[in-house]
Amino acid sequence: MDIIIKLKDAIEIFPALNILAQSKLPANESYRIGKFIRKLSGEVADYEAARGGLLKGLGEQRAEVNKDGTPKLDREANRVMSDIYDIKPEYLDEWNAAIKTMLDEEVTLSGVAMISIDRLDKFGLEIEPFVMAALDLLIEDDA
Repeated sequence: MDIIIKLKDAIEIFPALNILAQSKLPANESYRIGKFIRKLSGEVADYEAARGGLLKGLGEQRAEVNKDGTPKLDREANRVMSDIYDIKPEYLDEWNAAIKTMLDEEVTLSGVAMISIDRLDKFGLEIEPFVMAALDLLIEDDA
C-alpha cells in the first residue's frame, strides 16, 4: 500500500513515531512503526540538509563566543551556538517561499500499512493526545 503525505506532515509525524516506538508492542506493530520511521528518516534528513543549505545561503551566522573566544555551546540542542543563523531581512520572502515549496512536496510511503487504532487499544497503550494528533494521517479506525 502507498500512503501519500506532505513533507510538512512527515516532519510532524516523525517525532511522534519515535515516541510510539518506545512503547512495548507486539512484533507486527513494532515492525510497522519501525518501517514508517525508516521511510521517513531519509525524508526528514533531506529536508533538514536542504533547509540548512538555504539558511546558510540566505542567512547571517551568529557569532556567539565565550569571553575566551571559544564557541558557546547550546547543550540542550547539542550544537555550537555559531551554527545558528538569522535570515537577512532582504531574503525573508525568498526564504518563506522556498520553505513553503519544500514543505508542500508530496512524500510517498511505499509498502507500508496504516497503524490500527484498535490493535493499539488492545494492548492498553496510553498515548498522549499530541502524539495521536500527529499520527492521525497514519492511523485507521477498524470499527
